[in-house]
Amino acid sequence: MRQLEFLNYKHFKIVRLSHNNIGDDGAVAICVELRHLSSLVLLDLSHNNIGPTGAQIFATGLRHCPHLCFMDLSNNRICSDGANAFGPELQCLPELQLLYLSNNNIKHLDDRMKMGLCYLASLKWLHLPINCIDLESALRVLQALKERGVVWTDLCLDDFNYDTHGVIAIQLLCLQKMSQPLLIWWLQ
Repeated sequence: MRQLEFLNYKHFKIVRLSHNNIGDDGAVAICVELRHLSSLVLLDLSHNNIGPTGAQIFATGLRHCPHLCFMDLSNNRICSDGANAFGPELQCLPELQLLYLSNNNIKHLDDRMKMGLCYLASLKWLHLPINCIDLESALRVLQALKERGVVWTDLCLDDFNYDTHGVIAIQLLCLQKMSQPLLIWWLQ
């Protein structure tokens, strides 16, 4: 962020820092600067080698970005602990429409993420492939989306860890009491 010190970046709406290998230290530095970026609508931190520690600290800075619509954290290494840290902070992002978390070695999403997803009335796309998310977590995510009772358009998962019964369970959950059709992308 030192490169930006000479700029008045408080009114930036788009920050694209993908492919910069910022790691955990960079994620922490960005967290500090997010308090000055309340008008931010797009944040791309993909391909930056951010781990669980950096993700957990970075997540706390999101409360300063209430207008964020698009967040891409794909192709990092935030793992389950980092992803679940975002759960409580999602309630501060009422306008979030697109959330990309693919290829982050996320295996388990807990109730923190479920509760966070319940707040995202604007979310249209949740991208989670290449994470080997367990069946319990996939069902938890879908249950959260079902509970919020709003239009859901796309969910992208992979089915490497789901047997036939798991896929059927997910499909049945999607059909029960959904206000709108749910489109699930199964990547093979």
